[in-house]
Amino acid sequence: MLVNQDETTSFQAVHTKEQIEDIVRLAREIWQGHYTPIIGQKQVDYMLEKFQSEEAIAEQLGESYEYYLIIHQGQSVGYVAIVPDGNEPTLMLSKIYVRKSECGNYLGKKSLQFVENLCLKRLCRNRFRARNIDVL
Repeated sequence: MLVNQDETTSFQAVHTKEQIEDIVRLAREIWQGHYTPIIGQKQVDYMLEKFQSEEAIAEQLGESYEYYLIIHQGQSVGYVAIVPDGNEPTLMLSKIYVRKSECGNYLGKKSLQFVENLCLKRLCRNRFRARNIDVL
C-alpha cells in the first residue's frame, strides 16, 4: 500500500523482506549517526539488534506493529512504526526516524500528519476531547 502525502512524499506499508531490509539499513545509518555520540557504540549495537534487526522487525510486524517507509522524491529516507490497540480504537506512535540529510524537508511533520490521518480514518477515540486522536 502506497499512501500519497503530497507530490514528493509518500508512505509505503512494509510487508516484504526487501522492505524490512531497507528499514534495517536506514535504522543502522540513522542510529549510528545520531545516537553513537550520545549513548555509545555498545548501546547503539544493542538497540539495533534488539529492536531494529530483520528478526525484531519481522516479529513486531507479526505482533500488530505496522511499519511504513517514508518515500521522498523516489527514495526511502526514513520510517514510521505504529501499534494499533486491538481492544481500543487507538494507535501508538512507536518509531519515527528520518535521515539527517533530509532535515528541512518537513518529513517529521508529514509523518505525524500521516499517523494522525491513519488514526482519523480508523476512528480513534478522542481521549482528551481536544482532537480526534489519543495522546498518551
